[in-house]
Amino acid sequence: MADQGLTDRTDVVVADMFSALPPGGDVYLLSRVIADWNDEHATVLLRRCAEAAGAGNRVLVAERLMGEDTHDSPTASVDRRVATAHDLRMLVLTGGGKRTLAHLGDLAARAGLTLGSCSLLPAGGSIVEFRVVEPAGSGAADGPASTTERIREPLG
Repeated sequence: MADQGLTDRTDVVVADMFSALPPGGDVYLLSRVIADWNDEHATVLLRRCAEAAGAGNRVLVAERLMGEDTHDSPTASVDRRVATAHDLRMLVLTGGGKRTLAHLGDLAARAGLTLGSCSLLPAGGSIVEFRVVEPAGSGAADGPASTTERIREPLG
């Protein structure tokens, strides 16, 4: 963070993700977290971020999404097998696993978020941007309908 000049603009906080998060951030990042949880818990995590962020702010999710082709290298088939094995482990151990962009968008909509963009990361995986669209803590069981048909462009 210091190398990028962000120390005065960034807080890294240790917190219980299932409890209220520190409010007031412009952006909340969940990196390689959502796949660890079943749909119910994943929705709670997204909702906690939305509540803390407040209307108009962003929640970023960095995950490998199901159906994304990260690269066509000589090891691509091995990479896919490893990813499939990991996905199966997550399903068996936690009820989680990789999700499609549409599935993640639906969970986010239930948490009061709407899809902004989805970009492929150079090393594989995606960064998905969601915007908070309803007042934090409104308790709405169903957020607005998600729009999951977005252009996916590589970052970098």
